[in-house]
Amino acid sequence: GGRYRVDVAPGPKKVVIEGLENIGERHVGGPESPLAPVEKQYLPSRYSDRLMTELTCDISSGKAEYDFLLKK
Repeated sequence: GGRYRVDVAPGPKKVVIEGLENIGERHVGGPESPLAPVEKQYLPSRYSDRLMTELTCDISSGKAEYDFLLKK
Protein backbone atom coordinates (compact mmCIF):
# COMPACT_ATOMS: atom_id res chain seq x y z
CA GLY A 1 0.00 0.00 0.00
CA GLY A 2 3.01 2.31 -0.21
CA ARG A 3 3.47 5.13 -2.68
CA TYR A 4 6.44 6.54 -4.50
CA ARG A 5 7.27 9.20 -7.01
CA VAL A 6 10.61 9.76 -8.71
CA ASP A 7 11.96 11.69 -11.66
CA VAL A 8 14.76 9.70 -13.30
CA ALA A 9 16.30 9.30 -16.73
CA PRO A 10 15.19 6.27 -18.77
CA GLY A 11 17.22 3.06 -18.51
CA PRO A 12 17.87 0.17 -16.11
CA LYS A 13 17.74 1.07 -12.40
CA LYS A 14 18.36 -0.60 -9.05
CA VAL A 15 15.48 -0.06 -6.63
CA VAL A 16 15.73 0.33 -2.84
CA ILE A 17 12.60 0.20 -0.69
CA GLU A 18 12.76 1.13 2.97
CA GLY A 19 10.23 0.22 5.63
CA LEU A 20 10.84 2.17 8.80
CA GLU A 21 9.12 1.56 12.11
CA ASN A 22 9.13 4.18 14.85
CA ILE A 23 10.49 2.42 17.97
CA GLY A 24 10.86 5.40 20.29
CA GLU A 25 12.51 8.78 20.75
CA ARG A 26 15.88 10.07 21.87
CA HIS A 27 17.48 13.42 22.53
CA VAL A 28 19.41 14.78 19.55
CA GLY A 29 22.19 16.21 21.74
CA GLY A 30 22.24 16.54 25.50
CA PRO A 31 19.34 15.98 27.88
CA GLU A 32 17.91 19.45 27.18
CA SER A 33 17.95 19.00 23.38
CA PRO A 34 14.83 18.23 21.33
CA LEU A 35 13.58 14.67 20.95
CA ALA A 36 13.92 12.94 17.59
CA PRO A 37 12.28 9.70 16.49
CA VAL A 38 14.28 6.46 16.55
CA GLU A 39 13.45 4.28 13.58
CA LYS A 40 14.21 0.66 12.77
CA GLN A 41 14.37 -0.84 9.27
CA TYR A 42 11.98 -3.80 9.11
CA LEU A 43 12.44 -4.86 5.48
CA PRO A 44 15.16 -7.38 4.60
CA SER A 45 18.40 -6.06 3.14
CA ARG A 46 17.57 -7.68 -0.22
CA TYR A 47 15.08 -4.81 -0.60
CA SER A 48 16.41 -2.05 1.64
CA ASP A 49 20.20 -2.07 1.19
CA ARG A 50 21.70 -0.17 -1.77
CA LEU A 51 24.41 -2.78 -2.30
CA MET A 52 22.31 -5.92 -1.74
CA THR A 53 18.96 -5.04 -3.32
CA GLU A 54 17.51 -7.62 -5.69
CA LEU A 55 14.99 -5.13 -7.07
CA THR A 56 15.44 -3.62 -10.52
CA CYS A 57 13.34 -2.02 -13.21
CA ASP A 58 13.91 -0.66 -16.68
CA ILE A 59 12.49 2.84 -16.90
CA SER A 60 10.93 3.52 -20.28
CA SER A 61 9.47 6.76 -21.49
CA GLY A 62 6.08 5.11 -22.04
CA LYS A 63 5.50 3.42 -18.66
CA ALA A 64 4.57 5.47 -15.63
CA GLU A 65 4.04 2.89 -12.84
CA TYR A 66 6.14 0.03 -11.47
CA ASP A 67 4.97 -2.26 -8.66
CA PHE A 68 7.17 -4.52 -6.54
CA LEU A 69 5.90 -7.63 -4.77
CA LEU A 70 7.93 -8.00 -1.56
CA LYS A 71 8.17 -11.45 0.02
CA LYS A 72 9.22 -12.25 3.58
